[in-house]
Amino acid sequence: MRDDQIKPHDVHFLEAMGCDEPDKSHHLKLLAQRILETRQKRGLSLESLAYSVGISKGNLSDIENLKRNPRYTTLVAIAEGLDLTISELLDGI
Repeated sequence: MRDDQIKPHDVHFLEAMGCDEPDKSHHLKLLAQRILETRQKRGLSLESLAYSVGISKGNLSDIENLKRNPRYTTLVAIAEGLDLTISELLDGI
């Protein structure tokens, strides 16, 4: 796919932020931890949040366990599923 064919929803969050490789792992770890902790504080199961977000339980688990770099649109949906704004989800990351 050429750069001029890439749509905004195709860009992964950290790539869009222009993070270097060392920063990616740090930021992904913070983001994954925030998603997991917020989900647990809200009493949501992996399955219930994944369902409300519209992704599989496995995909959400992969995001929480640093095995998947989520797309921005997925992060927006996760934030909404956690009753947060995207700004609140990403604050300080």
